[in-house]
Amino acid sequence: RRMRGRADAILNELERLRHGLLTGTMTVGDVLGLADVVAQHREKIMDPKLTAILDEIDLRAQVEIAKVRRALDKARS
Repeated sequence: RRMRGRADAILNELERLRHGLLTGTMTVGDVLGLADVVAQHREKIMDPKLTAILDEIDLRAQVEIAKVRRALDKARS
């Protein structure tokens, strides 16, 4: 039951991110939310295939977060 809840939380964040991408309304908060959900649940996942998928999602989220931070740093300069 708990695994189902974790999966639902991750899928909900992915759906929010997909919606934001499609509508052009994706925010840094959306990406941070996804990264947080993945980080919260990663250690509790025992399936190696699912862990690999979460690793890919987390890496992509971290790349997008770094891009935004870099853009913000440039804008401040």
